[in-house]
Amino acid sequence: MAKQDQDHFNFEKSLHTLEELITNSENGEVELHSMVENYQTGMNLIKKCKAELDKAELEIKEPKELAPFPPTNDA
Repeated sequence: MAKQDQDHFNFEKSLHTLEELITNSENGEVELHSMVENYQTGMNLIKKCKAELDKAELEIKEPKELAPFPPTNDA
C-alpha cells in the first residue's frame, strides 16, 4: 500500500463499506455485473484492512521484543 493510501485509509469506514457490500449481495439487490465489481472492491478493502491489522500487530509486538531489560515481578 502506498504511503499516500495509508494516510487516507480509514479502517472503520472500510469495515462499514464491507458490511454494506455483503448485506446488498445477500439481499439480492445487486445485479450480477455489480456484484462482481462489489466483490473486487471488497477483496481490495479486505487486503487493506489486513495490512492495517498486521501493522498494528507489529507495533504491539515490537516494544516487547525490543525491551532492553526483561520484565520484573516487582509490584
